[in-house]
Amino acid sequence: MAGVTTYCNYPPEVRKLPKVGSLIAPSVEMILSLSPDLAVATRSSGNRLESAVALYGAGVPVLALRDDSLAALRDSYVELGRMLEREKQAKELARPVEEVLKYAEGREPKGRAVWVVSVEPLFVAGSATFYEDAMRVMGFVNSASTEGYSEYPKESLIAQPPDVIFDVSGAGEEWWRENLPTVSDVSEVVVLEADIWSRPGPRLIERLHEQVMTNGQRRGGD
Repeated sequence: MAGVTTYCNYPPEVRKLPKVGSLIAPSVEMILSLSPDLAVATRSSGNRLESAVALYGAGVPVLALRDDSLAALRDSYVELGRMLEREKQAKELARPVEEVLKYAEGREPKGRAVWVVSVEPLFVAGSATFYEDAMRVMGFVNSASTEGYSEYPKESLIAQPPDVIFDVSGAGEEWWRENLPTVSDVSEVVVLEADIWSRPGPRLIERLHEQVMTNGQRRGGD
C-alpha cells in the first residue's frame, strides 16, 4: 500500500501512510508522486471520474469497484483479490458477505427504518445503496423513497415516522429529542458508530455477520 485517503484509519498501520486527499477530491499529483502500480477507486462513494481519467492518462491503471450493495461489495473483494493475486484472502473476506446475503433472502420485514448519514441538512440513504441492504439484513424495509444519498424533508419524517432511525451522523439521541421530538417520541433512534457503520467494509460486515449468526442460533433453538 503506497498511500490512502485522509479518512482511512483502519487497520491502524495505514495511519502512517501518505495521505492523498479525500474521496471526492484526491490529489492526482500526490498519487502520481507515489508511483503506484494500481489505483483503487469506488464508483458509488464520491470518487470523481476526472480523477480516474487523469490517473489512467498518466499511465496508472485504475480499478473502479462498486460498494452500493452487499452483492457488489462481495464481488469487489473477489475482483480486487484477483488483481492483487490474493484470491484466497479475498474469498475469506467475501464468505461472511455471502452468508449475510443468504440470511436476508426471503426474510419478512419486521418494520420500517431510515438510515441517516447527516442531520444538518438531513441526508438519508435511499434505494440502490449499501445501507438499504444493511437494513434489510436487520429486518427492516427502507422507508425513504429517495434514490442514493439525498436530502430528506423533515416533514416526511414527521408525517410518517419510521419504526427505527439508524443514525450514523454523530448527532446522537439528544439531537433528535431537541430538534424532532415528535419523531423521537415515536421512532426508536439507534445511534451507530460512524467510523464502522458509515463505511462498507470488513468491520461493518463483521457486525452484520455477528447479528446474523446470533439470530440464526436463536432460530435454531426455537
